[in-house]
Amino acid sequence: MPSGRRHDQITWFLLPVVGAISFFITKQWNMVTATSLSFLFSGLMFGPDLDIKSVQYARWGLLRWIWKPYQRAIRHRSLISHGPLIGTLVRLWYILNVLVICFALFAALDYLVTHKTNWNLSTILSSSFEFFGHQHRSEVIASLVGLELGSISHGLSDWLGSTYKKLNNFNKKRKRSR
Repeated sequence: MPSGRRHDQITWFLLPVVGAISFFITKQWNMVTATSLSFLFSGLMFGPDLDIKSVQYARWGLLRWIWKPYQRAIRHRSLISHGPLIGTLVRLWYILNVLVICFALFAALDYLVTHKTNWNLSTILSSSFEFFGHQHRSEVIASLVGLELGSISHGLSDWLGSTYKKLNNFNKKRKRSR
């Protein structure tokens, strides 16, 4: 299994490849930007190793506390954290729930201070859905693809590293037994 530093190197190495392939497929710079930035974010901060105290976890700085419940609930290298598609979807679901809880806390605090409600969750959700779901649907899809590609590159490098170590250990044992 590669170290956090090695995962970072892989992410930086693959970034131009992801950008070039994205441009080849879409021919649109907004799509290239969305895919590339989300790939970079996934590789450096939003990848599968948020289930342990890792480089990705440490990069959240003062906000890393939000990943503690996730770490307690998810076993490292499980299908839920490292699995294709499901790992990214679970992390997205988790972070969206954290954002909703923070929104609710800020709205309640605002209400306690001002004694009126200035926050309307349904209005915010409907305008967000309009903005992301209709006006920028292509960019959202490109961003989701980038997030998943970052996760896949992490999982694939973990798998290749583990396989290499197993084969290397197997060959060493075979040589010793001769």
